[in-house]
Amino acid sequence: MLDKDVNFLGIDVRRLKRAERDIGGIGGLISTYVVEDASLFFRTEDGGVVEEKLQLLVGRHDLSGLSYIERALIMRLPSLLGRDVIYRFKLVCDRYHNEVFLER
Repeated sequence: MLDKDVNFLGIDVRRLKRAERDIGGIGGLISTYVVEDASLFFRTEDGGVVEEKLQLLVGRHDLSGLSYIERALIMRLPSLLGRDVIYRFKLVCDRYHNEVFLER
């Protein structure tokens, strides 16, 4: 989970445990924290709900030395569903129907 969603959900990263190492990627190296007992909820096609329990990594960029434009770009980065969750399912990319979904 990245900065935009951390802010939206009001997560205080100071209350989280630091991860063993920070993560690098788009936007540079980020401070990384761990939520040990997170849950993701997915809506099924028939309206049901599936819960997946996981360890969630929370990343925060150091925005202090960045320009307004750079901060705005960082805040646009999406949080991504990790391979640890995707590998629990079959990932289907249906170009014909313009859909991406997960199957058991």
